[in-house]
Amino acid sequence: SNLLKVIDFQDPIIPGRSLHKQQAYLGGGFFFIACLLFSLLIVSYSTLEILMICAASALGILGIIDDRITVAIRWKFILQFVIVISFLFWSGLYFSYLEVGFATIPLGLFGLIVTTVAVMLVINALNYFDGIDGLCLGLVLTKILLLSNYFYVENFSSLLFILTILCVIFLFANFRMIGLNKIFLGDGGNYILSFIISLGVINSLSHSMDLEQKHVHLNGLWFFGLLFFEFIAVSWNRREEKRSIFEPGQDHLHHILLKRWDNPVGVVFLICLISAFIFVMGYEITAIVPQWSLVIFILTQLGYVFARSLLKINSRPRGVRESTNEK
Repeated sequence: SNLLKVIDFQDPIIPGRSLHKQQAYLGGGFFFIACLLFSLLIVSYSTLEILMICAASALGILGIIDDRITVAIRWKFILQFVIVISFLFWSGLYFSYLEVGFATIPLGLFGLIVTTVAVMLVINALNYFDGIDGLCLGLVLTKILLLSNYFYVENFSSLLFILTILCVIFLFANFRMIGLNKIFLGDGGNYILSFIISLGVINSLSHSMDLEQKHVHLNGLWFFGLLFFEFIAVSWNRREEKRSIFEPGQDHLHHILLKRWDNPVGVVFLICLISAFIFVMGYEITAIVPQWSLVIFILTQLGYVFARSLLKINSRPRGVRESTNEK
């Protein structure tokens, strides 16, 4: 506990916003950076994995700084952009074309910008979604399982394996199962996990593109379907209410579900199942009717916004249990 106080700071309990009611630390960034850098000494990583760990650590440091002093949104996005585009340029992992339904769009070097924006969207969507104990970790572990079963990960398997172990260990700390004060991922931890997962998908899609497989980008879109759906739905609702989409609030899916079902672990499990279901459904749709996959994705987004609005209207506060910092 004393070490945590030195290297990190206590997450403040803010009435009306925070769901946790006991002392907690935003130590996720330090934990993952330290463990990943140490793993460089004992694991035979590929060059791609080493570059990925370095870039993820840089993003983690940015997240830690943001947790401490709250970096202005403009500067946060600029720094994210610089880190991500630098990694994509040196690794060569960016899209040269996009397949969208019935059309193929050549991108050339502009693909570097498109891929950077896509990675940033995933990073901020996952951070936006985080809010209760184990949610981000549960989603990341779910996506690692899906990655391993549906995507090419042979040149990325060592890092995925280490990341899985670290997520499980941190999950124990998150629920105070190893004798420490409660520890949250914070922006630092979220940035690291979302960056590595997003690059894992892009790495697989790039491999499929090299093999001239068709409609691979649509699988990537469905893979992060729930994150995109939730990000757009919350942003839309806040704009309708004339609120900033970046201000903290308790209007996310997990808040709505907690008001109806006071079981945080059950809510996390349900959201992870929904995330997996959306991807598997989209994967099968893309395999059967690839030309219509994007249209169905957009229609599913509209259906999600509508269903979510009904849940919000019908929800009744029943009290909630402690949680991570809200986004």
